[in-house]
Amino acid sequence: MSWTACRSRPSQRRTAIFAGADITAMGVLEALAEAGLSVPGDISVAGYGNTTSASFGPVSLTSVDQAGPRDR
Repeated sequence: MSWTACRSRPSQRRTAIFAGADITAMGVLEALAEAGLSVPGDISVAGYGNTTSASFGPVSLTSVDQAGPRDR
């Protein structure tokens, strides 16, 4: 279902978005703000990569950090 359809049918709204990269999740945060939705009030957003940029912005981004063999 497209985001436009979700906005027009509140009962079918998604509760969370998981982006495959933090930079993508930051774009999602911006798009949600432009649509008048608040994070985490209306919807939750999570990214992947745990980059330093995830902590900059209007809200801190929840991000998955997968440690590699070198990091253990």
